[in-house]
Amino acid sequence: MALNSERCQTELDELEVELQQWSMPSPRGLDLWRHKLYALIGEILDPKGALAIRLSGLRWGPSMPAFQQAKQSAAEIIESLRWELGRRAPGTDPFVAATIDPELWQHVRGLVEAKDWEKVAREAAVFVEDKLRNWAAVPASVTGSVNVFKVAIGSDGFVLPKGGPGSEQQGWQQLATGFALALRNPSGHQVSNRLDAERYALGVLGMASLMLTEIRHEYGDPPKP
Repeated sequence: MALNSERCQTELDELEVELQQWSMPSPRGLDLWRHKLYALIGEILDPKGALAIRLSGLRWGPSMPAFQQAKQSAAEIIESLRWELGRRAPGTDPFVAATIDPELWQHVRGLVEAKDWEKVAREAAVFVEDKLRNWAAVPASVTGSVNVFKVAIGSDGFVLPKGGPGSEQQGWQQLATGFALALRNPSGHQVSNRLDAERYALGVLGMASLMLTEIRHEYGDPPKP
């Protein structure tokens, strides 16, 4: 299972807040707190590694000096775990990476990991338009997203599916035109203001990937009309 760095960071923050609130030896809730920190050490690094061993050696009482030393050491362990998390690349849902067109994924991966959902939606739509124009050799005289999609997906470009019934081919033409009208043209709007910005952006990404995948399936890679 891929490491969920964001969740680990949140849980470390919560443990640190609880730690800072302790003022006396053998604080209430210590066993559960210690269990959670052990679990995070094991998830981020090694359950039998140096930090786990260090945590097991801390003495939380009965004297105040021992308690203060344990508290300081525990804070340092948490800080070490934060540093380890910071060294790692941002986590990405493996399902997203595995189901998106490879070239498209390489184009937007950094934006997805940065959670820049407005740019994810915009760049996914722009990428598809650029690919269609290039693959279908759409003339430079054809301008406007809708016109590019109409030329690229249809009798003058890619017929999807090649051997399918006319109704299905018409459906793909309409889907491409709808993508241009509903997603490509408005892709520069304020997606970030939406409460569902992530879901919307991933939806655009999935739709874009679907068209690229179907073209590659019917016409090879790289596609040739």
